[in-house]
Amino acid sequence: MWQFSLFGIPITVEPMHWVSLGIIGYLSVGNGELGSLGILVFVLAGFLSILIHELGHAAAIRKFRLPVEIRMVTLGGVAIHPPARTRSARFIISAAGPVAQATAGLLIFLLINNLSIPAEKVYFLSFFDTFVWISFLWAIFNCLPIFPMDGGQMVKEICGPTRRTWTHIIALITVGLIIVAMLVTGYVATFALIMLLFMGYQNYQMLQLAKRDQDRWKS
Repeated sequence: MWQFSLFGIPITVEPMHWVSLGIIGYLSVGNGELGSLGILVFVLAGFLSILIHELGHAAAIRKFRLPVEIRMVTLGGVAIHPPARTRSARFIISAAGPVAQATAGLLIFLLINNLSIPAEKVYFLSFFDTFVWISFLWAIFNCLPIFPMDGGQMVKEICGPTRRTWTHIIALITVGLIIVAMLVTGYVATFALIMLLFMGYQNYQMLQLAKRDQDRWKS
């Protein structure tokens, strides 16, 4: 367990964060020209990108004068904080992570395209390239309207407490459409498929609970 503080925000990195990034790195770049060093580059770039994502959430949380701490966990990170009072505040907090991450990816993309980095500095080039595509893909994936990802959290705040079922219906439709698109195109990413099926099952369970609560309220 690694603990440190950044900008006054306590950060804890759990061992499984490194393990999960290593597994994804192996599946993504394990057979690349850099071999095992490519996996290490992926892990470091992924860690930095996800940390920036969580710092984006944390900055918005502190803007609303709430305490926050970051935990880097399996397959990502989480900014832990008391719930904000308004739906608009919660929407902004959810959106801030992907915005920060995509902005960082864009800045690094512009930087490496305007700097003359020698070809022999292959590790630097690989790190920057990996950071850029992780940042864009992670931000886009998190903005999908699938609860409990950031996009799903934003849909939840748009729908409001009286339309809880719509949050999970939209999530299930999105999961279904992505899986159909994978099958039609033949591009089936195993890891993404597993994640989508898991989140689809989660949202199906939450939808049943939300319907039950609605029926109980009506009666």
